[in-house]
Formats: sequence, C-alpha cells, structure tokens
Amino acid sequence: MVIIVINSGNESLQQWQQVRRDLITDYRAAFGASPPNLIGIGVKTDSDSTRTSAQADYDDIRFMRR
Repeated sequence: MVIIVINSGNESLQQWQQVRRDLITDYRAAFGASPPNLIGIGVKTDSDSTRTSAQADYDDIRFMRR
C-alpha cells in the first residue's frame, strides 16, 4: 500500500479545496508500472502520526477520462 499525501498543515483549515490528480501518473510513480483496471479508491483523513485530531468533509469526487 502507498499513501500519497495531498495536503498537510494548518494553512487551509476551514476552507474548501479543489484537488485534481492524475491517477495513472500517481500509480506509475508509486509502483513503477501501468495500473490495472480501477476497482476502488480510498480517501483518508488521518492524524495518528501527529497525535492530534482531524475532521474533513468530502464532496463531488469525480473520475474523468483523459
């Protein structure tokens, strides 16, 4: 398993953010090969490493072809 951190820190607290990712490029960078067919995706908010708390809302997750 590979975790790609998209954002960290206090700079954008309480602000909606728009994030765009190229999943094929991310996969190739993480595993050094082309990805198989997509069967699932995980979105995670985590604060275990910093021993703090975190809260997030996710909305309008879309997948688009190139």
